[in-house]
Amino acid sequence: NLQSREPLAPSAAAWPAALLEAPRVASWLASSSPFTVYSTAEGPPGEEVVAPLAALLAGARCGVVVAGAMRSDAGRRAAAALAARLGWPLLADINSGLRKPGAAGESEGTTSAAAVRSVPLYDLLIGAEEVAPPDVVLMAGGR
Repeated sequence: NLQSREPLAPSAAAWPAALLEAPRVASWLASSSPFTVYSTAEGPPGEEVVAPLAALLAGARCGVVVAGAMRSDAGRRAAAALAARLGWPLLADINSGLRKPGAAGESEGTTSAAAVRSVPLYDLLIGAEEVAPPDVVLMAGGR
């Protein structure tokens, strides 16, 4: 066995001042609302959901789409198309069904833009110092 540091142990290091002074973080710290916003809908979302999301996506410099558990091919195609449209990498959970070729609906012999940017073994990259953290994480599907 090889000992390594405890990955979830609390760190005694202070939060970087630049992070705490960022406009989005500063406004969140001054409010009582959660930083993460969950949205679920039975049908197409209304303007009250779309407008803030569109503004967030438009201002993102380094985003990523995370595909969680999905039960339908339509959901898989939509998540892959969204990642391709945004030009963001797609982190596909094993339960998304998007890890295998053709899962996003591309025809045989072709590769969708989202499939090309799909990141295999992404769990090894999360938290690595060499990888810039995303400023927006868009989750599609279940956990």
